Amino acid sequence: MLSLLDQLRAFAVTALGGVLMGVLFDCLRVLRGLAPRRTPLLWVLDLLYWVVLTPLLAGLILQANWGELRLYVLLGIGTGLALYFAFGSRLVLGTLLAVSRGILTLLAWTAHLVVGLLALPAALARTIAVAAGHYRRGGHGGGAGGGWRPPGPGGGGWRLGLPIRPGLAWRRR
Repeated sequence: MLSLLDQLRAFAVTALGGVLMGVLFDCLRVLRGLAPRRTPLLWVLDLLYWVVLTPLLAGLILQANWGELRLYVLLGIGTGLALYFAFGSRLVLGTLLAVSRGILTLLAWTAHLVVGLLALPAALARTIAVAAGHYRRGGHGGGAGGGWRPPGPGGGGWRLGLPIRPGLAWRRR
């Protein structure tokens, strides 16, 4: 027979286990929000949640009261979940969403930078080819329109001193 102090300690440990369940569930909610709808990835995420959670809770119950599943253990888990969703879930979920948005923004910016750097030689080659074609057609000076102008709407990248078109302007043609 466990003493009252041991039972209270087990209740507190299982209540912390309930809070841990809630935090992991909020992590799952954020990941499910990032995944496309109606895909097997959602099933995999749900399975992963339970694969991670089951050994954690089993270890907590083993540590708390030597693996005995009593009513106060279930009440502790339920109390921890209820307290977490009442007071902590909104803060943790907001933090997780902000972090995930920041990571996604950083990844998108990095991908844009990499694609821009990979496309820069092609854009320069295209600009040089268009300029050479314009020059060969006789648009190189004199007359009413006079002078060479960079191709495309708005004039391109004369601020840099190079006849470069604005980024992604080739999609408008």
